Amino acid sequence: SSSLALLGTGYREKVFAIIGVKVYAAGLYANQSILNSLNAWKGRSTADIQEDSSLFSSIFLSPSEKSLQIVLVRDVDGKTFWDALNDAISPRIKSPTPVDESALSTFRSIFQGQPLKKGTFIFLTWPDPSKMLVSISSD
Repeated sequence: SSSLALLGTGYREKVFAIIGVKVYAAGLYANQSILNSLNAWKGRSTADIQEDSSLFSSIFLSPSEKSLQIVLVRDVDGKTFWDALNDAISPRIKSPTPVDESALSTFRSIFQGQPLKKGTFIFLTWPDPSKMLVSISSD
């Protein structure tokens, strides 16, 4: 593992009735070698970035290491957490292949039946675009 730089942070909010409830916070880290290739995105609006998938592609397809650190800000069961992740992942896989489906099934099984407590850290680390490592902190 190399030294990774923080690219950005965010949080997931779920709305119940009219109240927004934060579920987790996240930080995206990447190898510093990718930073120069991201300069083209500086100063662009949020809407512009969200509408253009090339930023995601340039980060994800980079051969260098990257990691998403997720910290739960409330207790949640594994199924609920997976459903939230799946809501974010599925729309980005336009035509899932059998390999994609198998990978998603394996990924889903990690969280099934797993109680996730407030303060739990979940690390999704890609040493390269073809491999993802999952690490979940315990009490």
